[in-house]
Amino acid sequence: MQDSVALPTFQPKYGGSHMEVTINQQKRELPNHVTTIEQLREHFGLQNTVVMIEHNGAALSVDEQNDTHITAGDQIEMVRFVGGG
Repeated sequence: MQDSVALPTFQPKYGGSHMEVTINQQKRELPNHVTTIEQLREHFGLQNTVVMIEHNGAALSVDEQNDTHITAGDQIEMVRFVGGG
């Protein structure tokens, strides 16, 4: 079973430069210093959480997350796997 990663509902407005991306089907503003998927995970405090990430429809391995760049308009899905019965 999989579950979308819960991101903070508070969406800060950045006074400086920012870009808009879609994360889990919600438009989000990110500061321009968040330029890779790895930095995105750090931005949301997910660096120590196991999540599967799709970037513009392509599933990324952990290694690919370090080098995959984010640009305005990108579509990102982050899901985690949960157990249960």
